[in-house]
Amino acid sequence: MPNGKPTPGPWERSSCIHSRYSIMAGSTCLADVWHTATGDAAANAQMMAAAPELLEALQACLEHGSMTGAEWVEEKARAAIAKAKEEAAEIGGGWND
Repeated sequence: MPNGKPTPGPWERSSCIHSRYSIMAGSTCLADVWHTATGDAAANAQMMAAAPELLEALQACLEHGSMTGAEWVEEKARAAIAKAKEEAAEIGGGWND
C-alpha cells in the first residue's frame, strides 16, 4: 500500500487449499487465513473478501445521511452484508441473524 490506499475490489475468498483460504484481488493474493481450532477461518476469510463492498456501502450511507428514501443505498448495504454472511454460511463457517 505505498500510495496509502487499499487494493481496489472486488476481493474474493478462494477455495480451501492446504488448510488455508486466500483473499484474492484478481491474481494478487492479499492475505491468507489459516484454519484454527475454533473453525471460523471460512467466515473470517469471507468477511475480509467483503471489505471493499462494505466500505462502499457505508460510505454511501454517510454521504446520504440516512437510508430513508434511498432504496439503492439500502440495497448496496444489504448486498455487502449478504456477501460477508451468506457465502461462509453455505460452507458451514458463517453465522445467521
